[in-house]
Amino acid sequence: MEKKTIKPKKNITFTRQDSHKKKRLNIGWRKPKGLQSKMRLSHKGHKATVKPGYGINHTLKNLHPSGLIPKTVANLSDLDSLSKDKDGAILSSTLGLRKKITIIGECIAKSIKILNLKDPDAFLNKIKESEIKKKEKKAVGKKEKDEKKEELKKIAEKKKKKSIETAVDKSEQEKADEEKKEKDKVLITKE
Repeated sequence: MEKKTIKPKKNITFTRQDSHKKKRLNIGWRKPKGLQSKMRLSHKGHKATVKPGYGINHTLKNLHPSGLIPKTVANLSDLDSLSKDKDGAILSSTLGLRKKITIIGECIAKSIKILNLKDPDAFLNKIKESEIKKKEKKAVGKKEKDEKKEELKKIAEKKKKKSIETAVDKSEQEKADEEKKEKDKVLITKE
């Protein structure tokens, strides 16, 4: 099959009558219906109206500009029905990244053209690089977390030691206070 390039005979955008004059009128096509409308009467120097002559050959209709028939692909089983000469794959917009990667890999292996991706190899390389960066970032974050945990453990141990030391100091002070009280009792009873 020869790859046909799809181009209309004349590249015309059909716009509504007087849409360039009045802001309230949208540009989208509407058929002119006025009695004296020069556009409806297709006078020279006025906008073109929609006619059969501007259409594309019916054999080329619904084809991609590359000449392939576009077919949406949502899973790997959809690829089995595609032929590499006639059909082009359009990746579904609802695909997740993991599935997209596997489908792109299969398309490359079967040499099926993906119509909504310019360079599939570059896309895959970009994703691999981003995954490597994510892993490195994750490893750095984990290291930092571990270091923080170790620091917190050291701080907790220091606090424990201090609390034990203060407890020992308190117990020594309590002992000294008790001895003092006993001495006071003895002194008080003697008098």
